[in-house]
Formats: sequence, structure tokens, C-alpha cells
Amino acid sequence: STQWADRDRDGYGDNPNGTNPDAFPNDPTQWEDSDGDGYGDNPNGTYPDAFPNDQTQWADRDGDGYGDNPDGTNPDAFPNERTQWVDSDGDGYGDNLNGTTQDGSSNGSTPSQEGNGEGVNDNLQGYQELSGLMKISLVLGIVIILVMGGALVLSRRRLVQLGQHSADPTTQQVVISPEPTASLTEVTDEIGMHDVDN
Repeated sequence: STQWADRDRDGYGDNPNGTNPDAFPNDPTQWEDSDGDGYGDNPNGTYPDAFPNDQTQWADRDGDGYGDNPDGTNPDAFPNERTQWVDSDGDGYGDNLNGTTQDGSSNGSTPSQEGNGEGVNDNLQGYQELSGLMKISLVLGIVIILVMGGALVLSRRRLVQLGQHSADPTTQQVVISPEPTASLTEVTDEIGMHDVDN
């Protein structure tokens, strides 16, 4: 006989050169490793190999048939998203048009997302879905700007109606005077400015 010991009692012998050798002599849930990658072929065992005939892949978290090892054969570009697995242009959106976060243009970097049911690509029209709170904040901001702008215009009109004013330093009262009608010559004579050339 070529086998005489079976430490894990799974029915496969510990002698690697014997008949029906146990590739995992200390694990009763695994005994065979067809591709030699260190992961067992039994899908119900410990550390099962999702790809028992592919040495470069062994795990597939999302169960889409594409391996999680990015350096292996047919790697999954989206290991946690079962509806996407390939991203030809590397823009972060999958090539499967029927999956989530699909890319309508696998040749360019403009992703195609239609998320609000209007039938128009939200990213191509430069519009990302805004939450209700963001929409309310935007509207309130616009209203505040309009109100403040209106108040500024009204206060400016009021000042123009009142004309120029200055404070009397002895009484601290504001004196309202009509708009000046003096000529430039009269003003310069009044404050002592004379032609430098004279």
C-alpha cells in the first residue's frame, strides 16, 4: 500500500507520492488542489478555490466569475460589484451597460450615468443629482442674495434722495445740503487751490 497515515481523517493519505494523496494533510475539509495554488478544490471546504483550474486566481468575492487577483487571468476590475468586472478605459466605470455604474463610452473617459429616470446622461449634461437638502440650500442662498441686493439698491436710492450730507462738528448733527451747483473754478478758489503755473 502507498498510504498508511491520514492525520485529518478525510480519507486521503498523507504520503504525497502515494495513491490519492492529501494536498492538505492537516485540513479535513480539503484534500485536492488541481492547479497547485494552495487553495483547495472543495468549494465547501476551508479556503476554497473559486478557480480550481487557474493557478493565478482563487477568490471571487462578488461571484461574477472574474478573479479578485489583479495580476491573475481575467482579473475583476470591480471585485465587490457583481454587475461589473471590466473597465477598458480605466475611468472607474464598468463596461457592462446592464450593470451599475456603467460606462457609456468605453473608449473615452466620460462615464455614462443616468440616475434620475429622465433618460438623459446626468454626467454628460454636467448635472449631478443633488440631494433635497442641497437643492433647498441653493434656493435659499439665491433668495438671500436677491434680498440683500435689493436692500443695497434701496439704501443707495435713499442716500441719493437725501443728497450730500456732512456732520456739524459742534452739534454732532447731520446737516443735509442740496447737491452742489458750484463750478469747478469756484470750488478750487474756495479751498485755496490755485493754478500752479500762475
